[in-house]
Amino acid sequence: MAFGLGAEALRDPAGVLRTALLMMSGDPRVRRLVSTAPLTRGVVERFVAGEDVAAAVRVAGGLRDTGLWVSLDLLGEDVTDRRLAEESATAYGGLLRALADVGLTPAAEVSVKLSALGARVDAALARDLALRVCQAARDAGTCVTVDMEDHTTTDATLAVVADLRREFGETGAVVQACLRRTEADCRDLAAAGGRVRLCKGAYAEPASVAYTRRAEVSASYARCLAVLMAGRGYPMVATHDPVLIELAAGLAGALATGRLPVSAPAAGGWSAGRAPTAPQAEVPQVEVPSAGTSQAGTLQAEASSVATPPVELAVDGRFDRRAAEVPRGAASQGAVSQGAAGQGAASQGVARRPFEYQMLYGVRPGEQRRLAEAGETVRVYVPCGREWYGYLMRRLAERPANLLFFARALRSTS
Repeated sequence: MAFGLGAEALRDPAGVLRTALLMMSGDPRVRRLVSTAPLTRGVVERFVAGEDVAAAVRVAGGLRDTGLWVSLDLLGEDVTDRRLAEESATAYGGLLRALADVGLTPAAEVSVKLSALGARVDAALARDLALRVCQAARDAGTCVTVDMEDHTTTDATLAVVADLRREFGETGAVVQACLRRTEADCRDLAAAGGRVRLCKGAYAEPASVAYTRRAEVSASYARCLAVLMAGRGYPMVATHDPVLIELAAGLAGALATGRLPVSAPAAGGWSAGRAPTAPQAEVPQVEVPSAGTSQAGTLQAEASSVATPPVELAVDGRFDRRAAEVPRGAASQGAVSQGAAGQGAASQGVARRPFEYQMLYGVRPGEQRRLAEAGETVRVYVPCGREWYGYLMRRLAERPANLLFFARALRSTS
C-alpha cells in the first residue's frame, strides 16, 4: 500500500498518517502481519487487558487499588451473525456478575458498541440486547455507556440511547468532537441531562461531516465541553490532551464560582439505577473561539510535543483567564455520585461542578495517577478480548504520540 507525499502531507503530516493507519486497520494483509508478529503480543498486553473475563477483572481490580475507576469494553464489534450478537450480550452479563462478585461495582462500569450486539444485522435485535445488558448492569449495581462508532451510526446510536434511558436513566452516551454535528448534539444532551462521554473520535471520516485538522478538532472539543459543563448532565471528559484536561478543570471551577450559569444534578444523583431529576433549563450559549482566532500554544503529549492553538473560554463575550485558573487538589466539601464515584477536586474549599476524566488503559498511566492523587475522578477505559486489532489501530491513529508510544513499547520487548 503506497501513499504519495503531496501538498496535504506537507501541511498536515499527522493527518495523513492517521488516515493511512485507519485504512490499514481494514486491510486483512496488515492484520495478519501485525497479529502474527512475534513481538506484538507483549505490546498488545500494555493496551488490552487480556483475552478473557478473568484477566479483565484482575486488571480492573489493580486499577481500583490505585484509586482509579474503570469502564470495561469486551472487544468484538461489527458482528454480522445473530448468534454472535447473543453471545456478546451473554458475555457482558458474565463480566458484570464477575465484577459484582469481587466488589468492583459500582466503581467499574461497562462500555458497549451496538455493532457488537448485532446492529448491522437487525437494529431491533441490538436494542433488545442492549436492554438486557443494561438490566444486568443495574442488577450488578453499575451502569452502561453506549460507545459511538463511525458517523453513519450516530443517529441510530443516539436514538437507542434515548430508548434505553426511558428505563435506565443512568445509561451513558458518547459523542465525538471530530464531527461537525457534535456541538448541536451536545446541546441536546446537555439540556436533557445524563452521562455523556466526550472524546475526539477515532474513525476515518470524510471532510463533509468531520473536522480533519487536529487544531479544528481540539477547538470543537473545547466548545462541546463548555456546552456539556454548562448543562444538566454529568460530563465524562475523555482526553489525554493536557490543554483540554486543564480546560475541563477551569470550566468546572468557573461554574462553581458563579462565573458561568449551570444546572447540575445534586450530590448523589448519579447512582446506578437512578437518574437525578432537575428543573428544565436552557443550555447557555458558552462561546469558545475557534482555532483560527485563539493564540498559539502548545499541546504536550507523552512522547512528543505538538504545537496547536489553545482554546480560551469566553464569559459574556470576554475571556477571563483567572476563571480558568482554579487551584485543584483540595478536598471537596460536596461530591456527586456517578455509580458512587465522587468528584474529589475542589476550588478553594468550594465543591466544583461534578465531572470525571476518562483515559485509555496503557496510555499516560502516570497522568492518570497524578490526577487521581490530586483528588480527581479518573476512569480508565479497559478493553479486553481476542478481537484487539481494530481497537489497537484506531488508538495508534488518534495521536502521533500513541504511535511513538507503541514503537517504544515494541522496541522495549525486542
